[in-house]
Amino acid sequence: MKKYFNLLFITLILFSCETKTVEAETGGGEIMMGQYAGEKLFFASDETVEIAKTMINAYSNKDFEVVNQYSADTVYFKPPQGGEYIPIPIPANDFLAMMTDPYDSIVRNIISIVPLKRKDGDNAAVYINFNETTYGKDGTVTKSNIIDRMWVRDGKVYRIEQWVAESN
Repeated sequence: MKKYFNLLFITLILFSCETKTVEAETGGGEIMMGQYAGEKLFFASDETVEIAKTMINAYSNKDFEVVNQYSADTVYFKPPQGGEYIPIPIPANDFLAMMTDPYDSIVRNIISIVPLKRKDGDNAAVYINFNETTYGKDGTVTKSNIIDRMWVRDGKVYRIEQWVAESN
């Protein structure tokens, strides 16, 4: 009987021990150029994902007030054709209207959003891959696969870089 009591006692002690789980943030990838070369990248917050998603959808819906709401005082835009950054002061209604005016509608389907940051960085680079179909006022339909990289700091987008490939 004493054996069973000891066995029960040991079993209770083992099962009553609490396992403590500690989450450790681990980096991946590597910054290859510039002053932060060699540093690891980490996932940025879900808030940056929501900001990017909201901006992508607001642009396609021609909801310029929402685009302005999530933009810094000036947004630097690098078009897919390359060249220099274009500084766009906010509110950017005139610029946004110029960009969207040729289209009756713009349909965007987001494929993925990946927010990355340096471990001690105060900003995030949010990569958004999406398909876009534009329906021109002249009847043309254009399909593209686009990657935007939105730079977010303090809840505001301050830079957008864009790459475009034609799609079938």
